[in-house]
Amino acid sequence: MLVAARRTPVFRALLERVATALLGRFLLAVALVVPALGVALLLSGGTEVLLTVGFSRRVAGPIAAGAATIGSVVGLAAFGYFVVEW
Repeated sequence: MLVAARRTPVFRALLERVATALLGRFLLAVALVVPALGVALLLSGGTEVLLTVGFSRRVAGPIAAGAATIGSVVGLAAFGYFVVEW
C-alpha cells in the first residue's frame, strides 16, 4: 500500500508532462497550418474572388500576390516564434 502511494505522484507528473507535450504539439500544428492554408487559398482563388467583386485582373493579381506574401511572412514568423519558444 505504501509503494502504491509513492508511485501515484510520479504517474500523475508523467501524465501531466505527456498532456503538456501533446497540447504543445497541437498548438504548434495549428499555428503553422492556419497561415499555410490562408496562403494556399489566396494563391488558388484570391484573384478570382477579387475579379468577382469587381476588380480588374491587373489590380486583383498584385493584391492577391501581396496578401499571399504577407501570409507567408506571418507563417514563417509564427513558425520561428513558436518553435523557438517551445
